[in-house]
Amino acid sequence: MKDLWAAGDKGPTALAGVSLDLKAGEILGIAGVSGNGQKELAEVISGLRRVTKGQILLNGKTSPT
Repeated sequence: MKDLWAAGDKGPTALAGVSLDLKAGEILGIAGVSGNGQKELAEVISGLRRVTKGQILLNGKTSPT
């Protein structure tokens, strides 16, 4: 994920400039205080929420957003 932005359920930006780089064999865990974007991040990763800016890459190829 590079410079990922996504809106929240009520309109304002929930994710602003999030970048992650995972290598083969690594495991990603998402945690945080409720309302701080972890739900939106999980939904973006799983394809349930649209990205407003940035890109998601898998094996060097851009995935549809």
